[in-house]
Amino acid sequence: MDDDFVVEKTTDLEHMVEIIENTGYDVIAGVLEKDDDSWAKFNNFDITRTEQGFCYSRRETDPLPLPGYDGCMAMDLVRNFFIARTATAGKVRMDPHFITTGHKEFFIDSIGKLRIAECNSVVVSHDPEGCDGRTEEYNQYRFPEKTPELQSEYEERVTRLWHHRSFIKCYQEQFPVYQ
Repeated sequence: MDDDFVVEKTTDLEHMVEIIENTGYDVIAGVLEKDDDSWAKFNNFDITRTEQGFCYSRRETDPLPLPGYDGCMAMDLVRNFFIARTATAGKVRMDPHFITTGHKEFFIDSIGKLRIAECNSVVVSHDPEGCDGRTEEYNQYRFPEKTPELQSEYEERVTRLWHHRSFIKCYQEQFPVYQ
């Protein structure tokens, strides 16, 4: 769970455990209380293969309901508010090069290995401005480069490494703006 998510009194974590135990799914995610971000609408990957590598793009799809759980949908990618089975999700290893930036990388590595769903019945709020856990020490770990320019270069190096190690030719992540 990201450090700027807030578990509320109404956030039912036990319900997430119930779903994961009863469905055989490996990852069950909740949703953000006020989520108007189009990022969340693009929860599935299209993957094509060429001789030069794989091309990944995120796409908006029709919901694929999880039987018996209204508001739960199967998908490839969820936000960083989820529970997971350690026995299965723990087998998808987080590459140490991506430890602070590897969200989509983890979920792409999970394709075909994990069953993932998001349930709108489990809600957290998002408070990036009010997050008091971001100490200077944390920021040095999370954002290792000292300037925005160096941080951008670092992210570009990580992307090139990810493309190389995963035989990726292209990755498209441009979302339309919804009005």
